[in-house]
Amino acid sequence: MNNIISEIKVSNNIVLLCHNNPDGDAVGSTIAMYILLKRLGKEVDIVLDTLPKRFYFLKEYQDIKTESTKKYDTAVILDTGSIDRVNSAYLLDTVSKKLVIDHHMTNTMYGDVNLVENYPACCEIIYNLIKEMNVSIDEDLALPLAVGLAVLPTRMFFLVLLLWPPNYLH
Repeated sequence: MNNIISEIKVSNNIVLLCHNNPDGDAVGSTIAMYILLKRLGKEVDIVLDTLPKRFYFLKEYQDIKTESTKKYDTAVILDTGSIDRVNSAYLLDTVSKKLVIDHHMTNTMYGDVNLVENYPACCEIIYNLIKEMNVSIDEDLALPLAVGLAVLPTRMFFLVLLLWPPNYLH
């Protein structure tokens, strides 16, 4: 986790990507990372060539771009186990660093720096990252994290709720 934090701190212009046909965990973790990076004063865009309409209720949904010609120094790829599944992958050719944050243990470690941890959802890794960086979690940040957890299979969702720290809003 420290390597990812160090790279984030020195990155200025960041693009966030996730997998094709993004589900709640992909969208939730990407939007939570977007909010985190904005709060850290970073210039950041989310680029997804397909936008699932079911997540329109997330305030930051309107900030998602379907394409970009902008030059980024860093790409953060979330919830994506291999490079061939990256949405808007053409942007990977334009960045100097690829940071991968994922919960799939089958991840092919295609990033320059990889944070791959065995959790039911990528949102849990983002939660840990937020806490490690001492950023407060308010309702705006909690909602996309909850969306990521809500799409888990029902039994897994209730297990995560039981294990989730009870005071995450502080």
